Amino acid sequence: MHQLNQALQAGYAAFQRGDLVTARRKLSGFEHPKAVHLLALVEKAAGNQETAASLFARAVSDDPNGNVRARVLDAYRLFGEKVQEVMGKDVKLIETDHFLIWTDFEARDRERLALWCEAMYSAL
Repeated sequence: MHQLNQALQAGYAAFQRGDLVTARRKLSGFEHPKAVHLLALVEKAAGNQETAASLFARAVSDDPNGNVRARVLDAYRLFGEKVQEVMGKDVKLIETDHFLIWTDFEARDRERLALWCEAMYSAL
């Protein structure tokens, strides 16, 4: 556990100063949800969106207490609230089994949007 904590601290410090190569090196090889989540943030910052998405999914699914998932959901909800504030639109959050979608779709179309997204997910 000491090794993990050191890697998390060093990886986070490197991430904060923008040294993504060092952050990636410090965090790679750990399967702990916190390390995987931080590595996902590193990959996202590096522009590796597909890798980041895969790592985010792994971090959430490997988190037995749901802590990472809860933090991601909180951050996403806060993001949506800021979008509402800035855009001044009636933006609503749709939650499905696999997606969180902020949309300004009319109320009558929101359910269809959720169904379409889940259908696309199933098709993949």
